[in-house]
Amino acid sequence: MPDWIPALPAADLPPDSIKPFAHNGKIYVLCRTPTGTLHALDGICTHAQVQLSYGSLVGNNIQCPQHGGRFDLASGKCRGGPVTVGLKTYPIREEAGEIQIQL
Repeated sequence: MPDWIPALPAADLPPDSIKPFAHNGKIYVLCRTPTGTLHALDGICTHAQVQLSYGSLVGNNIQCPQHGGRFDLASGKCRGGPVTVGLKTYPIREEAGEIQIQL
C-alpha cells in the first residue's frame, strides 16, 4: 500500500474550504465539507484544464470556476455542467494535526 504523504497542517483546511496540493508535478485539490468530511481529488478540471482550488463547494460537489462543471467529492463523477470526464479520488485523512493523502 502506498505511503501517506503530508499535505498541509489540518488548521489550514477548515470546514467549507478547498486547498491545492502539488506533488511530483501533479496538482490535487483537498476539500473539507461544512460538516468536516475530507476529500482529495485530481486538481485540474477535465473540461477546461482550470485549477479546481479556485472553485467552490456546492453541497457534495466541487464546482469549476471556469464553466461551472461539477464533480462529486466522494466519487469524482461528473454532476453537471459541461464536464463529461470524472476525476480520480484519493484516500485522505487527518492525523496528528496534519492532512495526509495517499497517492
